[in-house]
Amino acid sequence: MYSPSSPQVNKRQTPKALAKKTKATKAPLKTQKRGVALADIKARVVSVRNIGKLTKALQLVATAQLRTARRQLIDARNFATPIIESWQLPGPVESLTKKPNMTKGKEHLVAFATDRSLCGAVNNRLLKGLKPVLANARLNDRKDLELTVLGEKGRSALERENSMFFSNVFTDLAKCKELTFKQSLAFTDAILKSKAPHGSFFYNYFINAGAFEPRVVEFVDCETMVGNTPFTNRHNFQRDHENYKNYHEMRLSAQVWTYWAENVASEISTRMSAMSTSSTNAEEIAFLLNRFYNRTRQGKITSELIEINSGMVVVTESAD
Repeated sequence: MYSPSSPQVNKRQTPKALAKKTKATKAPLKTQKRGVALADIKARVVSVRNIGKLTKALQLVATAQLRTARRQLIDARNFATPIIESWQLPGPVESLTKKPNMTKGKEHLVAFATDRSLCGAVNNRLLKGLKPVLANARLNDRKDLELTVLGEKGRSALERENSMFFSNVFTDLAKCKELTFKQSLAFTDAILKSKAPHGSFFYNYFINAGAFEPRVVEFVDCETMVGNTPFTNRHNFQRDHENYKNYHEMRLSAQVWTYWAENVASEISTRMSAMSTSSTNAEEIAFLLNRFYNRTRQGKITSELIEINSGMVVVTESAD
């Protein structure tokens, strides 16, 4: 019984006839594949060269942006360093964690990530130090931990497993052409509204155009700073005086501005290095593909000339 899905077989054809038919149909397929391979190689060469042009353009843009980012970073460091160093804890923050005022209340973490990609391992190395802290918080089912994320890449990397800790998320930061102290006040307000007695900043410290270093800097609230630093001994104000509160807010804003500028400079410098490497790799790949294309094309031309020459010899011998 005939079934439409079953293949039709001609019983009159012997196995030898089927073998001859199969051999006869193989030759044109090889010629067709050779032509398609040349077209594919040519398309790949053009595609790789276009990618090289794009990465080269991105490298030039990053180089121009790095000059502006370094200038802004120098301004932020010159402004913030005297303010931060004028009021510091006598020892590391870890020594205060066992005190009652440090164990109670919330803990606030601030992660400075990026909005755009193509910047190497900036976000991966930063989040490598933050993820274990959040994993430990999930394991202990902490309800007093809050997280502020700056940058779309940081949000997308942490949202899946740590969305319960999210307090504030700031995106589209790459649209800010100038990193001003006034803009950092919005981030500082988000930290102060949480009223966390202590927390940490996670950011990338800019070393030079080819290197950066992930760092963690801890901070405490105004009451802890006033009660544990000799800064108050140089003044006659009461410990609850508003001047201390205002100076603490200014100091925290200066930290946010500086760490933001550090992270932006690290992002742009890493993107410049990554695009430079990509441009070099694209040039090398395009050169190798172009050489392979020329060899394949020359081999095809040689085989066709041999076939023409052989045909002419056969025709000449048969005419004689």
